[in-house]
Amino acid sequence: MQSHILASFDVDSEVYRDAAEVVVALLKQALLDENIQVHSITQRCKARQSLARKISKPDKNYKSLADVTDLAAIRVTTYFADDVDRVAELIGKTFKIDEANSIDKRLSLDPDRFGYQSIHFVAELGDGRYQFVEYKRFSKLKFEIQIRSVLQHAWAEIEHDLGYKSAGGIPREIRRRFSRVAGLLELADAEFMAIRDELRKYESEVTNLITNQPNSVELNAVSLKSLYEVESATQNLDLILAKLTNAQIRQEPIASIDSVLDRLRQFGISTVGELEVEAAANSELVQRFAVYWLDGNTYENLGNGIGLFYLLYVLLWKTNDENMILAHVTKSGIGDDDRFKEIANKIFAFKQN
Repeated sequence: MQSHILASFDVDSEVYRDAAEVVVALLKQALLDENIQVHSITQRCKARQSLARKISKPDKNYKSLADVTDLAAIRVTTYFADDVDRVAELIGKTFKIDEANSIDKRLSLDPDRFGYQSIHFVAELGDGRYQFVEYKRFSKLKFEIQIRSVLQHAWAEIEHDLGYKSAGGIPREIRRRFSRVAGLLELADAEFMAIRDELRKYESEVTNLITNQPNSVELNAVSLKSLYEVESATQNLDLILAKLTNAQIRQEPIASIDSVLDRLRQFGISTVGELEVEAAANSELVQRFAVYWLDGNTYENLGNGIGLFYLLYVLLWKTNDENMILAHVTKSGIGDDDRFKEIANKIFAFKQN
């Protein structure tokens, strides 16, 4: 019987490889439609040698190739543990699930055992798809989809590399250490979800905080982005540059935002309120500096946040220290490596009137 199964596999292995590719394509589109982001989707078709080992196990009784449900296998790795359930629900809607052979191994994990488990679905494309020519060759073909988080995947990969499949296979003290690591990973999964949720809450609240308590809002990537979603002196710097150069402002992420934030902090600007004060106080000076710097050039488009770069130029100029300006330009990587001194001299040479 085993030779018959292997012979069938030799004939149909390409079908299983193609099926895995089709499933991945359908799954990617379904995830895109539902706006669910995952870390990775991988696929594989079981190798002949692996299949031979599987069907030769004494505790198994495979009568035909169709009884082997993991010949085509897909793994979805999510960023967060709770996304495992979202993906599982989506898979249930997208494919026909073989409930009898599918398992949520998280539910079967004993509390005192180490290890991370995942959801394993055995599925088919579903009757509705077999009416289409491109899917007919996969009729009734079963495949496996495994879902787990990045940390769950890390655990499983390391556990597999160590070569131990059960708690009873290793000494008691090492089992204790496995349990401690498993607890740390479970805690890390929970903390990552909490951090994500807290960040989303902050993003939803920061605009209101900027409007009512700007001096209490730390200047960071989220709060700076939000400054461009309300009427602000910081955003007004962009409008000044756009009018001056006859350009449109491209609504896109601020370029080199981490570098911009670092440079603002070097000038003691660490809150939204402090940035707003500097932007308002220096708006006319920024305009004059831009006229000097651009020397009549016009542009079709300018990047979002361009006004901040000119504000930084002005703040550098106001130090009136040529060596400090050169050091700052060099450290910040403003311009090309070969032009640091030229740029520093140009900033220093600006005359307000």
